[in-house]
Amino acid sequence: MKLVGTLTLAKAAVLHGTLSAVREGFGGSPYTGDYVARSQINDDYLLPTAKCYLQRDITVKKIPYYETSNLSDGLTVYIGEEIEING
Repeated sequence: MKLVGTLTLAKAAVLHGTLSAVREGFGGSPYTGDYVARSQINDDYLLPTAKCYLQRDITVKKIPYYETSNLSDGLTVYIGEEIEING
């Protein structure tokens, strides 16, 4: 097993940082794909992480969500990106 990460020495000899244990020899390889993903409205988004080990956390971005008042005394909700349709 190998430790990866960073540690820094602060005042009073206190260590701060993060370490991760990487198990070597399990047949996996380092993950080389994106570490940031955005949810898709119409399609699944696959992160090919099977049999890989990660160097950091994966972030999945939220789908934009907006609310506005409307003329009927209610709310109009926008989920996803606002797209103007001409015609």
